[in-house]
Amino acid sequence: MTSYPARLSLLILLTLLLTACGFQLRGTGSSTLQLPSSISPVYIAGLAVNDDLRRELTGLIRSDTVEVTDNEDESTSTLRISDPRSDRRVLAIDSSGKVVEFELFEALRFDMTERNGSVLVPQQNLSITRSFLNADILVLGKLEEEASLRKGMRRDMASQIVARLVSRLK
Repeated sequence: MTSYPARLSLLILLTLLLTACGFQLRGTGSSTLQLPSSISPVYIAGLAVNDDLRRELTGLIRSDTVEVTDNEDESTSTLRISDPRSDRRVLAIDSSGKVVEFELFEALRFDMTERNGSVLVPQQNLSITRSFLNADILVLGKLEEEASLRKGMRRDMASQIVARLVSRLK
């Protein structure tokens, strides 16, 4: 059995190793993606109020200097999401013809304009794909896995959209 000081030393060593490699828990740390206050408040067009992607975007865009509004008339700029597509394709089948692997696909277009119509960020395409195995057992688990993968894909899309906005609006 190891002593308390030895366990404590090991814990401190592991913590130092994790921080030295740049590890951070998701959603922690200071955001390096800072949008300029000149675009505030932002209106997000093309997505329903309760859409997962809209919620993710709202959370990422909001900051000390940038607000998101649900009223287009109050906005200074509009982030327009268009042509959202979601699909599932067969990637592999086994010798008996059963699907063993799927590919999930999410895509959209986005742009940002000022209230007067001038283009801040021209239209850009964004797509993400993920694959997952389809076992014959645990069908409900596979449906939950697909839903979880799609939620993660939308979170990644929101992060990529904001990163592109930041790089174009510098």
